[in-house]
Amino acid sequence: MKTILLPTDFSENSWNAIVYALEMHKDEPCHFFVFNSYAPHMSAPSTAVSSARASEVIQEIAKKESAQGLETIMKRIKEYDTNPTHTFEIISSYDYIVSSIISAIEKYKVDMVVMGTKGASGLKEVMIGSTTANIIEKVKCPVIAVPENAVFKGLNEIAFATDFSFYYNEDNINLIKYYAKKQEATIRVVHVLTASKLSPEKEKVREYLDGLLNGVPKHYHYLTDVSVDVGMRVFSQSREIDLLCMVNKQRSFFERLFLKSSIGEVSFHTQTPLLVLHKKNN
Repeated sequence: MKTILLPTDFSENSWNAIVYALEMHKDEPCHFFVFNSYAPHMSAPSTAVSSARASEVIQEIAKKESAQGLETIMKRIKEYDTNPTHTFEIISSYDYIVSSIISAIEKYKVDMVVMGTKGASGLKEVMIGSTTANIIEKVKCPVIAVPENAVFKGLNEIAFATDFSFYYNEDNINLIKYYAKKQEATIRVVHVLTASKLSPEKEKVREYLDGLLNGVPKHYHYLTDVSVDVGMRVFSQSREIDLLCMVNKQRSFFERLFLKSSIGEVSFHTQTPLLVLHKKNN
């Protein structure tokens, strides 16, 4: 049974990501962990006694709000999802969001994280905020980042963005193939050329990848005279891509695709959900 972590800050964006995960996995048994973390309070300077007491009070309030919020979310889930093969468990964690998610993944043997691209801050632009970007960077399991208004309507077109810089782990490719087969989708391998053609080394990686993708419909697309981020955005929009996949390795390709290092945010100006896998050392 697949185990999926659903982080929530009780915003509508995080609820939408929960619904997306439920719909995406509606035909398979899953155990979902509905997860909320409330961060340790950073006290203002004061006397030791008053500061400690204030921190305790604030922590208790945050703990109660987390428990009540999770209870409300579970009521919504039970009203929405009646699949008897879906089971749920709530987790309330007193820790910072990134470290608490990493701990939960290890403790509960989580297979995948599905979360919204932004929280309750009310930002109007469709973007992956710094929290989601940090989680994508630091966790070792697959992460699906769901834009605010994305609705799961099945997968017809799956794009796999690659720079052909290393040999992909079979487990990562198998996950993409799993969704492609389950949804009868076509995989479109997308590469932004930086020269007139692939180098001999990259051609070897492409051939290896082609072997891993055997058994599913696939096409290769080579973009020229365009930056990686613009090329992927235009490709996703023009092809009406349902899921954009990539393998993150030491930030480099992920950073070139999306990262705005000056403000620590990842701009993602489409409504395309993003599946980020992680390079595994063989």
